[in-house]
Amino acid sequence: MAKYFNKNLKYIRKIYNISQFTIAKELGIDRSSISRWEKGNIDVPLEAALTIADFLHFNYADIFGRDLTTLSMSELEKIKKNIIEKH
Repeated sequence: MAKYFNKNLKYIRKIYNISQFTIAKELGIDRSSISRWEKGNIDVPLEAALTIADFLHFNYADIFGRDLTTLSMSELEKIKKNIIEKH
């Protein structure tokens, strides 16, 4: 689906210490699907992608449209802060 989603999801999970199990449980998504999305084995459905982005407090466009793995924790926090303030 999108060029950066799989590695951004994995990076965000790791840097914030969120397990695939936690996301799966909180969002009612199969954990194995999350694993396959991160590996790029299957495309993430749009609805699931939007739900995950919202859960992680990141803009959908950021997760899909740019490589967040190049950003530091403080840079990620600025992105998240902007999203949270808009809610």
